[in-house]
Amino acid sequence: MEELYENLWMVDKQAYDACATDSSDRILMRCDTPLQLRYFTIVFQRFSAVGPDGLEFEPGKEYFFILLLMAVSLPWIRSQVEDVLPIT
Repeated sequence: MEELYENLWMVDKQAYDACATDSSDRILMRCDTPLQLRYFTIVFQRFSAVGPDGLEFEPGKEYFFILLLMAVSLPWIRSQVEDVLPIT
């Protein structure tokens, strides 16, 4: 049986080019329960009604995202695949 773990990060251009994340990047979705179906929707809007934690996107500005997917095959076999999603 294989379990999948997936994390979605919003990063700056430097992190995007390096395909790497660090503590200054914003995690948008963390999947740590691989057997439970979860959805995450990003709405590209200029203002957020959610407050300071909501996502706001300025027209004409570039935004970068990294999707990290880890597949864990039991027992104890791990492989990591990094997939970069360019969204501008």
